[in-house]
Amino acid sequence: MQGKIMKGVGGFYYIHPHNTVNTIYECKAKGAFRNQKIKPAVGDDVEIEIISEQDKTGNIVEILPRENLLIRPAVANVNQAVIVFALADPKPNYNLLDRFLIMMEQQGVDTLICFNKSDLVSGQEAKEICDIYAGAGYQVFLTVAKENVGVDAFREAIRGKTSVFAGPSGVGKSSMLNALHPQAQVQTGAVSEKIRRGKHTTRHSELIYIEEDTYIMDTPGFSSLVIEDLEPEDLKEYFREFECYNGRCKFNGCVHIHEPECFVKKALQAGTISQLRYDNYVQLYDELKNKYCLDNGRNAKNPILLFKYLLLKYLYNLSDNGVVERSRYDMSFKYFLELTPEEEVIHPSLLTKFRKQRLKDENILDLLINKSVELAINQGVLKSNTIIVDSTHTEARYHKTTQREMLKKASTSLKAALKDSDKDIYLPDEPEKRASLDEYNEYCHELLNTVQESPYSELPTIKEESSMLSEILDNQIDCYDQSIDPDARIGHKTVNSSFYGYKTHLAMTDERIITAATITSGEAFDGQELPVLVQKSKAAGVTVNEVIADTAYSTLENLKDAQSNDYKLISKLNPSIIKGTRSEDGFIFNKDADTMQCPAGHLAIKYRIDKRSNQKKNTRIKYFFDINKCHVCPYRNGCYKENAKTKTYSITIKSDYHKNQEAFQKTQYFKERFKTRYMIEAKNSELKNIHGYSRCDAAGLSNMQLQGAVSIFAVNLKRILKLKGEVCLNEEK
Repeated sequence: MQGKIMKGVGGFYYIHPHNTVNTIYECKAKGAFRNQKIKPAVGDDVEIEIISEQDKTGNIVEILPRENLLIRPAVANVNQAVIVFALADPKPNYNLLDRFLIMMEQQGVDTLICFNKSDLVSGQEAKEICDIYAGAGYQVFLTVAKENVGVDAFREAIRGKTSVFAGPSGVGKSSMLNALHPQAQVQTGAVSEKIRRGKHTTRHSELIYIEEDTYIMDTPGFSSLVIEDLEPEDLKEYFREFECYNGRCKFNGCVHIHEPECFVKKALQAGTISQLRYDNYVQLYDELKNKYCLDNGRNAKNPILLFKYLLLKYLYNLSDNGVVERSRYDMSFKYFLELTPEEEVIHPSLLTKFRKQRLKDENILDLLINKSVELAINQGVLKSNTIIVDSTHTEARYHKTTQREMLKKASTSLKAALKDSDKDIYLPDEPEKRASLDEYNEYCHELLNTVQESPYSELPTIKEESSMLSEILDNQIDCYDQSIDPDARIGHKTVNSSFYGYKTHLAMTDERIITAATITSGEAFDGQELPVLVQKSKAAGVTVNEVIADTAYSTLENLKDAQSNDYKLISKLNPSIIKGTRSEDGFIFNKDADTMQCPAGHLAIKYRIDKRSNQKKNTRIKYFFDINKCHVCPYRNGCYKENAKTKTYSITIKSDYHKNQEAFQKTQYFKERFKTRYMIEAKNSELKNIHGYSRCDAAGLSNMQLQGAVSIFAVNLKRILKLKGEVCLNEEK
């Protein structure tokens, strides 16, 4: 059976079969369309299969060839567009009208203009406006829809065609539809007293059957419209009244603005071309010229501006879409970005390009940390010669969480936000626990469609949650399917718990300003990063006289480094940490699990201490590993001997450097200074809980380094501002 899509709500499409009057089938689109990235549109002619004739339900199995497909409004197979504007209440914006006329010209759709509420202005004013657009070559109608004035003439103009109604909110589109087809009973509403605009009584596009072969498409109203995919010099081609003058000017490339001997400007002076239309043309030309570069396409954005967007993103733990959307209405964001209230924000995709093309090859981590440390020193808030070091782990974005689980989490958050706005809102039913991934994908798409068609779609909270779900569905689905982060590794938090991701090794002063950081995969040993952190802190301009750290950092190598570089290492000694002469084979001590870890990441199952005092040798610790894991380990060559019954690893505790360290840690000074180590734990918590550092934004070590760089830069700026405020307050006192 063939029919036409009359309406689409929440993933359901309502089909009017051809050659019928009052029959409507409720249908869903087959999953094949989604796999092909094809979405049915209102106005589509479709083939459906009937599921239940009694319930009037079915499935869309084929979308028949389209004559056209409009982007805004999103409708298909239209013969003409009808732009409805009110002459008063709300006050007409003729620049917006011209924008819509241009957009219809771009899509090759004939356009009628209907000026409604003509009784609210004088006859002379109404005639002047009609003459302007009729003189430009458009068919114009004057109507008073609620009193049925001018409706009959308008009905003749739309007979036998599919017409799409469009225009701002509150101009009377729904009233006109009710006048043309009283049985439609389309909801109407008053103009807002506060903003003098319509209240969006129409919430989704809907095709209304008027009579045989005559349909009207009602669409939601709009208050703004951006012209895209149009070069400035081509704009003149979309003003009909310019057509007879194009090519007659003195200069071939004349755009009818500043050039001498221009026939369009002569016609303007003679009154042949409307001053209103010409002024709108100039305004639109300037807008396009500022948006595009004639030689290289769209103008580039200032890298400083883009970095500010990234800084706000990590300061407030937002998505790319979220930070851009908030920048539209949050005046504090606008002020920070140095944008005027009416200035347009960037497209979210530009942030992705900025990260990949401008930041990926830079040593952004060291660069931003050094800049923040330099700022702290210049402001007089960083005076300490002590650094505290520790590491914090970050879960990889794609691992251990299935795609279905990610979709469930994001969709649940979105539903909760919708329910907070409207407890009675219709939402599609969540699939059963055993539902397939395809079924869950379909459910999420239906949920997003419901959001888009609801009156709450523009609310900041709902928009942010729907953006998160859309990113999972559209942009990151391949990564979820792979469940792989190529650079992430398994690390251990305790002997019984592990994580898959990365480690960020931090150095922080007593003022709680981060002076250095390195980012590694999750299996990396904490202690080996100490010399690098000390070196980076010194390079940033910090004097390092002492380092405070946990037991993971009291290795023999670090004790030697402390002595050779003349700084005190305030780290408690643990005999098990010493690797002795076998440090090169990849076995390391995991301080979180409190046991030895092999190169494959497996932990020892037990250990034994051999004092060997009668042999005049140092104490030895022997670790035992699970032999069953060794049998199948990819690293067994050179590590495990075939047919061996056990796998052990022994280390010898050297005493030369550790005797001095053992004596040092017994001093009162060591004990008092070691108590301050807790401060870096609070910094780790701030990064994770406030700035979203508990989970990676994207896959790969380079992306993790970028996330770490901007997040650390953000927390450093916050800390510097707070310390600067405290300094100023003390100076006033």
